[in-house]
Amino acid sequence: MLQAVNSKIVCRRSEEIRKTESGIILTRDSNEEIIAQVISVGDDVKLIKAGDQLVIDWRTVIQCKHQGDDYYIVNDRDVLAVIR
Repeated sequence: MLQAVNSKIVCRRSEEIRKTESGIILTRDSNEEIIAQVISVGDDVKLIKAGDQLVIDWRTVIQCKHQGDDYYIVNDRDVLAVIR
């Protein structure tokens, strides 16, 4: 598992990838946001906890792969909203 540090948040995408009926993956618009499930938070993050769902701007995330799973790493200041 990835553990966030400082003011970072590690999350995993919780919305489905959009595909056409023939299986083509649709790309995101530049203004779209991502809904993501929080996996871990750094020590400096106060208002967000593991298990929360976040709305984040996809342009601010760092995408990484760990043990075959895709994760997003985002700064707490880049969170648009918390869904509880």
